Amino acid sequence: MSGEQTAPGTPPKSTVVIDMTELAAQPIINAPPPLAPETEKYVTEKPDTEKRVPEKHVSKSPRPDEVTQLTWARRFVTTALVVFVALFLYGAGHPNDWMRYHPHFMCIAFMGIMPDLVYRGKSVKRCRSMSDRNATIRLHLITGLLMKIVGVTGLVMAYMSKGDLKPHFATLHGQFGLFAIALLLIQTLLGGCLIYRIGPYVTLRKVHTNISFILLVVATTALLLGWETHYGHRALGSLAARLLFVFSFPAAVAFALWKE
Repeated sequence: MSGEQTAPGTPPKSTVVIDMTELAAQPIINAPPPLAPETEKYVTEKPDTEKRVPEKHVSKSPRPDEVTQLTWARRFVTTALVVFVALFLYGAGHPNDWMRYHPHFMCIAFMGIMPDLVYRGKSVKRCRSMSDRNATIRLHLITGLLMKIVGVTGLVMAYMSKGDLKPHFATLHGQFGLFAIALLLIQTLLGGCLIYRIGPYVTLRKVHTNISFILLVVATTALLLGWETHYGHRALGSLAARLLFVFSFPAAVAFALWKE
């Protein structure tokens, strides 16, 4: 106790003084080894090994397999136009005349299929994985082959209707139509080179794209000249209706290219 007094003759208690500086200098027994400089910070999160795309480069467009309402609306309109053309052309020619089926096949190929072909080609740029890209290119290839088969069939129908009685490809409509089919075949060759990586890829892709725009102009011109023939006037006498059918084709392609 603090108030306790020592008896006389008893030696005073000794006081132990501990020097802290000497204690600190002594090694600590069983101390853990110091951390290496590169491991001083413990990793609490799993490292992100995937390459992240910056937010500003992430496409906001729908995936190629996500068909939007705009696409369905465009398909509905183009299908309706093709059906209306077929109805107007139904009574224009003789049932045994091959020429009667020529405009049907051409309208299906260019007005019905070509907008989807352009839509699939544009969708390649917004693919988010290699599997999406390969699937989109496959659909583009299948759609292109279908369009070329239908278009060549329409050309054969016109050729068979004339036989040996009339000269072939003597009119501007026939010449522009033949030019359009030739461009389709060139596009097929270029598309095969792009798929199998034959030749300079970037250059061939630019040529493939530019020929598509040329094909759009040539096909529109051929369609306009076709409606201005005697057969076109007999099938559809109204000039406004003929112009509607003609320019609905490039409008559908442009809509698929810039809006979908």
